[in-house]
Amino acid sequence: MVLPFICLCLNCRNRARSAKRSTQWEFVRELTVQTDWTRHCATVILARPGVDIPFEDFWYRYEAFLGIPPAELAPMGRPRADPIRPGYTLVYWGQVHQGYPVANGGYTVATEGPWFRSAHGCFVHDIRALVSKPIDEKTALQAAFRFLKLGDQLPWTHPKSCGPGCVSHPEPPKAYLSLTSNPGGPTEKDLRLTWFIDFGGTGINLDVGALTLDAGTGEVIESVPGFIR
Repeated sequence: MVLPFICLCLNCRNRARSAKRSTQWEFVRELTVQTDWTRHCATVILARPGVDIPFEDFWYRYEAFLGIPPAELAPMGRPRADPIRPGYTLVYWGQVHQGYPVANGGYTVATEGPWFRSAHGCFVHDIRALVSKPIDEKTALQAAFRFLKLGDQLPWTHPKSCGPGCVSHPEPPKAYLSLTSNPGGPTEKDLRLTWFIDFGGTGINLDVGALTLDAGTGEVIESVPGFIR
């Protein structure tokens, strides 16, 4: 499945037309921005003390100066309370390219009520990605099982009683489509579409925690270490 991000609000297009765009002076007066010049992206965006900016307008208001198209960001996952700052809420706004999430692209945004307070992350500009039709999730999972030499007796289809420390109710692995860095590409902006398969909680004891597969061929291109239970 594609990473489960919450759909953007239905009136976002109207919001884009009605949101007031900031001037350069307002941008400088209202925000503090730290930039990583090696990656050419804003990594830390802070509202200055005393400045209350409605978050629903944020990406549109500063688009011209941050260089981040609002249509290429979407909230992913559920909002959660900030464990450090009482009254603040955190939500991850992930980068999307051609309808697919971009690995390591996006921002963790902190709000206080309706007001924007901070964003930490990075936006990948000028992406070069060849997105062809991917294999489906079932085919990707079968390729992963073959790579790991798993038989038909899978823990989540044939649960067994187990001792302390094992998963008593194993679940099937989770698979997500996303654009990730392409080691064979000439630059870090050359991305490939991949299936990321997470084996956590499956009940399989291996030295691999997850696999990344080429979404076009099903070839395993990376394994993530991790002793799985």
